[in-house]
Amino acid sequence: MQHAIRMSPRNQHWFLGCLAVLHSAVILAFMLARPWPVPPTWFDPLWIGIATLWFFWPVVLLLHTGHSVLRVTIPLLIAAVIAVPWWRVYRFEAAMAFGLPMGCTLSPVTLTRFFAAYARGRADARRDIRAGRLAVEVSGLGAGSLVKPLKERYGVETRVVAGCVVDDTIMGHERGYNIVSAAEIKRRLGVDILDHTSGQPKYELVTSTQPATK
Repeated sequence: MQHAIRMSPRNQHWFLGCLAVLHSAVILAFMLARPWPVPPTWFDPLWIGIATLWFFWPVVLLLHTGHSVLRVTIPLLIAAVIAVPWWRVYRFEAAMAFGLPMGCTLSPVTLTRFFAAYARGRADARRDIRAGRLAVEVSGLGAGSLVKPLKERYGVETRVVAGCVVDDTIMGHERGYNIVSAAEIKRRLGVDILDHTSGQPKYELVTSTQPATK
């Protein structure tokens, strides 16, 4: 480490570039070593954490005093080639680890569509609450089975926005709408209706034989 500190800024930058490439290779090796079919509970969070740290390297290389176009571009291109296999897995696994619904990815296009729809969903929920309507949005296989129980037990309108085929916009609007609406339902009825992992109503609430909380 002391040797690296004594290097010229140019050589320090090359050294950091090599570390960025090595980091990408370590992530790939870690992914390939994943126990199959079920890894230990600590494995995926650790792998996702190590992979997430890699995205600091472009910032480090751009801000370092020894940077140049070539010294930034070459290591990042090499690291990106190595990253292709692990990025395909990471973009799905990390999205769920960060709280996004299953099916979303960390691609810029996906995130833009999801969060734009999420903001619209929150705004639409607040508008419906002001109008005196309590509703939730549901999607997926069997979503229609929630309509009658939620209405009868809690007086909550259920909107089936999609079947098994959903996209980033549908998931984003649904998540934003339901978070705001569920908070208001809990305030009025004392019932935490939302499964915060899936972003949809808890199925046990509508299948339970216990009377609804008023």
